[in-house]
Amino acid sequence: AGALSGMIGPARAFNKSVNEVASLGTDTTALDALQKASKQFVISFGGNAAEVVSSAYDIQSAISGLQGTELASFTVASATLARGVKSDAATITDYVGTMYGVWQAHADKMGKSQWVEQLAGRTALAVQMFKTNGGKWAESVSALGASATAKGISMEEQFSVLGNLQSTMGGGEAATKYNAFLTGALNAQEKLGLKFFKNGKMLGMADILDKIKTKFGGKWDDKAMK
Repeated sequence: AGALSGMIGPARAFNKSVNEVASLGTDTTALDALQKASKQFVISFGGNAAEVVSSAYDIQSAISGLQGTELASFTVASATLARGVKSDAATITDYVGTMYGVWQAHADKMGKSQWVEQLAGRTALAVQMFKTNGGKWAESVSALGASATAKGISMEEQFSVLGNLQSTMGGGEAATKYNAFLTGALNAQEKLGLKFFKNGKMLGMADILDKIKTKFGGKWDDKAMK
Protein backbone atom coordinates (compact mmCIF):
# COMPACT_ATOMS: atom_id res chain seq x y z
CA ALA A 1 0.00 0.00 0.00
CA GLY A 2 2.83 2.32 0.84
CA ALA A 3 4.50 1.74 -2.51
CA LEU A 4 1.22 2.34 -4.32
CA SER A 5 0.66 5.56 -2.40
CA GLY A 6 4.18 6.63 -3.29
CA MET A 7 3.33 6.24 -6.96
CA ILE A 8 -0.13 7.78 -6.87
CA GLY A 9 0.79 10.83 -4.76
CA PRO A 10 3.26 12.38 -7.23
CA ALA A 11 0.91 11.62 -10.13
CA ARG A 12 -1.94 13.41 -8.40
CA ALA A 13 0.28 16.39 -7.58
CA PHE A 14 1.42 16.53 -11.21
CA ASN A 15 -2.14 16.40 -12.55
CA LYS A 16 -3.22 19.07 -10.07
CA SER A 17 -0.43 21.38 -11.26
CA VAL A 18 -1.37 20.77 -14.90
CA ASN A 19 -5.03 21.54 -14.15
CA GLU A 20 -4.06 24.80 -12.46
CA VAL A 21 -2.17 25.88 -15.57
CA ALA A 22 -5.11 24.79 -17.71
CA SER A 23 -7.41 26.99 -15.62
CA LEU A 24 -5.63 30.02 -17.09
CA GLY A 25 -7.01 29.14 -20.51
CA THR A 26 -3.84 27.42 -21.69
CA ASP A 27 -4.51 25.45 -24.87
CA THR A 28 -3.99 21.72 -25.28
CA THR A 29 -0.87 22.07 -27.42
CA ALA A 30 0.88 24.18 -24.79
CA LEU A 31 -0.19 21.83 -21.98
CA ASP A 32 1.05 18.76 -23.81
CA ALA A 33 4.41 20.42 -24.52
CA LEU A 34 4.65 21.53 -20.89
CA GLN A 35 4.00 18.06 -19.52
CA LYS A 36 6.56 16.43 -21.82
CA ALA A 37 9.18 19.09 -21.13
CA SER A 38 8.74 18.96 -17.35
CA LYS A 39 9.07 15.17 -17.28
CA GLN A 40 12.17 15.33 -19.47
CA PHE A 41 13.66 17.96 -17.17
CA VAL A 42 13.20 15.69 -14.16
CA ILE A 43 14.77 12.77 -16.02
CA SER A 44 17.77 14.93 -16.90
CA PHE A 45 18.22 16.92 -13.70
CA GLY A 46 16.07 15.30 -11.02
CA GLY A 47 13.51 17.06 -8.87
CA ASN A 48 9.73 17.08 -8.93
CA ALA A 49 7.77 17.40 -12.17
CA ALA A 50 4.76 18.85 -10.33
CA GLU A 51 6.90 21.70 -9.00
CA VAL A 52 8.25 22.40 -12.48
CA VAL A 53 4.72 22.61 -13.86
CA SER A 54 3.63 24.80 -10.93
CA SER A 55 6.18 27.43 -11.93
CA ALA A 56 4.49 27.49 -15.35
CA TYR A 57 1.37 28.85 -13.63
CA ASP A 58 3.28 31.94 -12.50
CA ILE A 59 4.90 32.35 -15.91
CA GLN A 60 1.59 32.05 -17.76
CA SER A 61 0.02 34.54 -15.33
CA ALA A 62 2.82 37.08 -15.74
CA ILE A 63 3.50 36.82 -19.47
CA SER A 64 0.65 37.11 -21.93
CA GLY A 65 0.77 35.84 -25.48
CA LEU A 66 2.81 32.66 -24.98
CA GLN A 67 1.81 30.20 -27.68
CA GLY A 68 2.57 26.61 -28.69
CA THR A 69 5.75 25.40 -27.02
CA GLU A 70 6.74 28.82 -25.65
CA LEU A 71 5.31 28.18 -22.17
CA ALA A 72 7.29 24.94 -21.98
CA SER A 73 10.44 26.77 -23.13
CA PHE A 74 10.06 29.49 -20.50
CA THR A 75 9.30 26.97 -17.77
CA VAL A 76 12.21 24.64 -18.50
CA ALA A 77 14.65 27.52 -19.07
CA SER A 78 13.66 28.99 -15.70
CA ALA A 79 13.94 25.64 -13.93
CA THR A 80 17.32 24.95 -15.51
CA LEU A 81 18.59 28.42 -14.61
CA ALA A 82 17.38 28.09 -11.02
CA ARG A 83 19.29 24.83 -10.73
CA GLY A 84 22.39 26.31 -12.33
CA VAL A 85 22.58 29.42 -10.13
CA LYS A 86 21.45 27.60 -6.98
CA SER A 87 18.32 29.65 -6.50
CA ASP A 88 14.69 28.80 -5.88
CA ALA A 89 12.18 28.49 -8.70
CA ALA A 90 10.01 31.38 -7.47
CA THR A 91 12.92 33.85 -7.52
CA ILE A 92 14.06 32.87 -11.01
CA THR A 93 10.52 32.69 -12.41
CA ASP A 94 9.93 36.24 -11.19
CA TYR A 95 13.30 37.30 -12.64
CA VAL A 96 12.46 35.88 -16.06
CA GLY A 97 9.07 37.61 -16.00
CA THR A 98 10.71 40.92 -15.10
CA MET A 99 13.30 40.57 -17.83
CA TYR A 100 10.65 39.77 -20.41
CA GLY A 101 8.77 42.92 -19.39
CA VAL A 102 11.93 44.96 -19.95
CA TRP A 103 12.99 43.27 -23.18
CA GLN A 104 9.60 42.34 -24.65
CA ALA A 105 10.07 44.07 -28.01
CA HIS A 106 13.42 42.38 -28.51
CA ALA A 107 12.13 39.00 -27.33
CA ASP A 108 9.09 39.11 -29.58
CA LYS A 109 11.26 40.01 -32.57
CA MET A 110 13.80 37.28 -31.87
CA GLY A 111 11.26 34.66 -30.89
CA LYS A 112 10.26 34.15 -27.26
CA SER A 113 11.65 30.61 -26.93
CA GLN A 114 15.03 31.54 -28.40
CA TRP A 115 15.17 34.70 -26.29
CA VAL A 116 14.50 32.98 -22.96
CA GLU A 117 17.12 30.33 -23.69
CA GLN A 118 19.60 33.10 -24.50
CA LEU A 119 18.65 34.95 -21.31
CA ALA A 120 19.14 31.83 -19.20
CA GLY A 121 22.55 31.17 -20.74
CA ARG A 122 23.77 34.73 -20.30
CA THR A 123 22.50 34.88 -16.74
CA ALA A 124 24.14 31.62 -15.72
CA LEU A 125 27.42 32.78 -17.27
CA ALA A 126 27.24 36.17 -15.53
CA VAL A 127 26.50 34.64 -12.12
CA GLN A 128 29.45 32.30 -12.53
CA MET A 129 31.81 34.91 -13.99
CA PHE A 130 31.15 37.53 -11.32
CA LYS A 131 30.99 35.00 -8.49
CA THR A 132 27.57 36.08 -7.28
CA ASN A 133 24.37 34.07 -6.77
CA GLY A 134 20.93 33.83 -8.31
CA GLY A 135 19.11 35.73 -5.58
CA LYS A 136 21.55 38.64 -5.53
CA TRP A 137 21.61 38.79 -9.31
CA ALA A 138 17.82 38.78 -9.62
CA GLU A 139 17.58 41.53 -7.00
CA SER A 140 20.07 43.69 -8.89
CA VAL A 141 18.52 43.30 -12.34
CA SER A 142 14.98 43.73 -11.04
CA ALA A 143 15.97 46.89 -9.17
CA LEU A 144 17.58 48.32 -12.31
CA GLY A 145 14.38 47.69 -14.26
CA ALA A 146 14.08 49.29 -17.69
CA SER A 147 16.14 52.42 -16.98
CA ALA A 148 19.23 51.27 -18.89
CA THR A 149 17.31 49.45 -21.63
CA ALA A 150 15.30 52.62 -22.31
CA LYS A 151 18.59 54.37 -23.10
CA GLY A 152 19.49 51.71 -25.66
CA ILE A 153 22.10 49.96 -23.51
CA SER A 154 22.59 46.31 -24.43
CA MET A 155 21.94 43.43 -22.06
CA GLU A 156 25.62 42.47 -22.23
CA GLU A 157 26.69 45.95 -21.10
CA GLN A 158 24.14 46.00 -18.28
CA PHE A 159 25.21 42.56 -17.07
CA SER A 160 28.87 43.53 -17.18
CA VAL A 161 28.36 46.70 -15.13
CA LEU A 162 26.05 45.08 -12.58
CA GLY A 163 28.33 42.08 -12.24
CA ASN A 164 31.41 44.19 -11.56
CA LEU A 165 29.56 46.34 -9.06
CA GLN A 166 28.29 43.28 -7.20
CA SER A 167 31.85 42.28 -6.40
CA THR A 168 31.90 45.00 -3.74
CA MET A 169 28.24 45.61 -2.85
CA GLY A 170 24.79 44.09 -2.64
CA GLY A 171 22.50 43.54 -5.61
CA GLY A 172 20.10 46.36 -4.85
CA GLU A 173 22.93 48.80 -4.14
CA ALA A 174 24.63 47.86 -7.43
CA ALA A 175 21.46 48.78 -9.32
CA THR A 176 21.18 52.06 -7.39
CA LYS A 177 24.78 53.00 -8.21
CA TYR A 178 24.33 52.14 -11.88
CA ASN A 179 21.13 54.15 -12.10
CA ALA A 180 22.88 57.10 -10.45
CA PHE A 181 25.69 56.90 -13.01
CA LEU A 182 23.24 56.80 -15.92
CA THR A 183 21.31 59.76 -14.59
CA GLY A 184 24.51 61.68 -13.87
CA ALA A 185 25.89 61.02 -17.34
CA LEU A 186 22.62 62.03 -18.97
CA ASN A 187 22.51 65.30 -17.08
CA ALA A 188 26.21 66.07 -17.45
CA GLN A 189 26.39 66.06 -21.25
CA GLU A 190 25.54 69.73 -21.78
CA LYS A 191 27.59 70.89 -18.80
CA LEU A 192 30.66 69.01 -19.99
CA GLY A 193 30.12 69.72 -23.68
CA LEU A 194 30.21 66.00 -24.47
CA LYS A 195 27.89 63.57 -26.20
CA PHE A 196 27.19 60.23 -24.57
CA PHE A 197 24.78 58.96 -27.20
CA LYS A 198 25.41 57.51 -30.65
CA ASN A 199 22.62 56.59 -33.06
CA GLY A 200 20.10 57.12 -30.28
CA LYS A 201 21.83 54.74 -27.87
CA MET A 202 23.84 55.65 -24.79
CA LEU A 203 27.50 54.65 -24.92
CA GLY A 204 28.86 52.00 -22.58
CA MET A 205 30.19 53.02 -19.20
CA ALA A 206 33.84 52.55 -20.23
CA ASP A 207 33.38 54.77 -23.30
CA ILE A 208 31.67 57.47 -21.24
CA LEU A 209 34.43 57.43 -18.64
CA ASP A 210 37.07 57.62 -21.39
CA LYS A 211 35.39 60.71 -22.84
CA ILE A 212 35.34 62.38 -19.43
CA LYS A 213 38.96 61.46 -18.72
CA THR A 214 40.00 62.91 -22.08
CA LYS A 215 38.05 66.08 -21.33
CA PHE A 216 39.82 66.52 -17.99
CA GLY A 217 43.23 65.37 -19.15
CA GLY A 218 43.03 62.16 -17.20
CA LYS A 219 42.52 64.08 -13.95
CA TRP A 220 38.99 63.99 -12.61
CA ASP A 221 36.92 62.66 -9.76
CA ASP A 222 33.27 61.91 -9.08
CA LYS A 223 32.53 65.65 -8.81
CA ALA A 224 32.77 65.82 -12.58
CA MET A 225 29.55 63.89 -12.85
CA LYS A 226 27.63 66.20 -10.49
